[in-house]
Amino acid sequence: MDAKSINLLKEEKKQILLSAWNRLAKIQQLTCSTKSKELTRKGKALVSVIKEEANVLVFHEKGSWSGKQEMNFTNVFRWTLDLNAGVISLEHLRYGSPVFLVNLVPLSNHLLVSLQPHICRRDAYAGKMHLKSDGFHLHWSIVGPKKNEEIDSYYFF
Repeated sequence: MDAKSINLLKEEKKQILLSAWNRLAKIQQLTCSTKSKELTRKGKALVSVIKEEANVLVFHEKGSWSGKQEMNFTNVFRWTLDLNAGVISLEHLRYGSPVFLVNLVPLSNHLLVSLQPHICRRDAYAGKMHLKSDGFHLHWSIVGPKKNEEIDSYYFF
């Protein structure tokens, strides 16, 4: 591959990252579902997006799970765009402390995937972000000795 082709690929990846970033900044709500051997449940939430810096967005999610019983939930996630590294990073802010989850990289025009799985104890979390016209779909696959779970979150404008 020559230098012109490599630069073109970098420019295409940059445009995909910027497209994803523009969607992230406009999110207002989400619906989600989890599937495992033991449990299937659905949830919905409102999302408040705070722009901390030009390349940092914080999602404050507040909603409820339905299933055997209804349960309220809140989550705080930090998204960081790094065009030089070619990634969008995702962290869960647990009690104010960041827990790194994944670096998402463009695989195609509408798909970003985790560079490597996030390991939590003995479980591996792999993520995929599918860009949609009205937001994005974040899919998690969690595999481990005690877990075999899928989480689908659909974020909308």
